[in-house]
Amino acid sequence: MGPPDMRKNRSLCVPMECQLLMHARFKGDLFASRSRRANIEYLRRFLKRNRLPIRRITHQGRKRRSDMEVVG
Repeated sequence: MGPPDMRKNRSLCVPMECQLLMHARFKGDLFASRSRRANIEYLRRFLKRNRLPIRRITHQGRKRRSDMEVVG
């Protein structure tokens, strides 16, 4: 049995922050010369080209911990 195909397995998503760190580690000179936004766009194109999932923040909590009510 071969390695799992990441294109079919949505549970193997890797956050963009982790991908930025790994690409900077392997291609440090390329990523150091670009802005953060340019690096993110490069990774987005790479993921799209290889049909891999792109994780985005779709909902960000607006309540602070002090405003939350205890449930249960």
